[in-house]
Amino acid sequence: MKKMIGLLFALVLVALVFAACATDDPADSGEAVVDDATVYEMILATGSAEETTVSQYCIKFKEYIDEHADGRVVVSVYPNAQLGSEREIIEGLQTGSVTMHVGTAAAQANFIPDLAIFDMAFAYKSAEHAREVIADPELLAILNEKYEAAGIKLMGITDGHFRELSSNIMIETPEDLNGLTLRTMDNKYHIAAWQAMGANPTPIPGSEIYVALQQGIVDAQENPLQSIYFDKYYEQQKYVTMTSHIHLTCPIIINLEFWNSLPADIQQLLNEAAAVAFDWSREFADAGLVESRELLEEAGIIFVDLTEEQRQAFADLAKTTWPLIEENVDPEVYEIYVNLLNAE
Repeated sequence: MKKMIGLLFALVLVALVFAACATDDPADSGEAVVDDATVYEMILATGSAEETTVSQYCIKFKEYIDEHADGRVVVSVYPNAQLGSEREIIEGLQTGSVTMHVGTAAAQANFIPDLAIFDMAFAYKSAEHAREVIADPELLAILNEKYEAAGIKLMGITDGHFRELSSNIMIETPEDLNGLTLRTMDNKYHIAAWQAMGANPTPIPGSEIYVALQQGIVDAQENPLQSIYFDKYYEQQKYVTMTSHIHLTCPIIINLEFWNSLPADIQQLLNEAAAVAFDWSREFADAGLVESRELLEEAGIIFVDLTEEQRQAFADLAKTTWPLIEENVDPEVYEIYVNLLNAE
């Protein structure tokens, strides 16, 4: 019965945002729309550069609110880690100093351990496959339960395509990674995967990557193409190897106490804004992927497009770390996710 209720909840959620935007619709709940003159102020923060998909999502969300809220909701957007690292932003979200956040599942997994499923390297066949999986209503319903237990509400999940590897040497095989000092996120599963592939991973905050490359603290790093271009890592790197090892999965989250304090019509407005921003950000991400590659090539970056066989050599090593993730997440979450990965 509990699973059925969760599934029904998730189906309503997906219908509203096309990628699973959770909602409390007053028409469904029977609640009256509240005529509330209170002005609700929101701080929407992200660690991503302003030009990237995640920050543009935030800007589009704000634009919709500005246009439709009649002044009842005021959203202030802080991109580019202005309010700190992703960890610091999420801590602020839990305490209430930050209202809403769009960021990586990898960083949020430090607070919601079950999100580690999205750190399973080489899990997806394509971007389309990834998007189908992360939009699954049953998966989203159970993840929302995990978030709410931590005082956070999951509003949906957007994405910024795959993380790719940039370096100063051509990398075509796992053997090419031997001895390579590689910047990673502060995520134990990412670190374990790169170690399994032969690299020497070093966690460094995103705001310090450029200097770390410039000073030779690290030889390589991994990020989506948009970040490699807009954060100008190409100035310190020569190659980009299209490993597509981790999908940039970006949950859209809001402080649960704040959400529960809102009248039903404002909740509905925020859900609508999330849906509009979601659809727009998907198109932006797809166009940005093509544009970023073109711009990087113009800047002199040499792309290494791995064959299926070459990519599989990396995947075979990285996937040996999947059991580490399985040991640390809810078995039900893991089973749902793996079944989705293996579904035809």
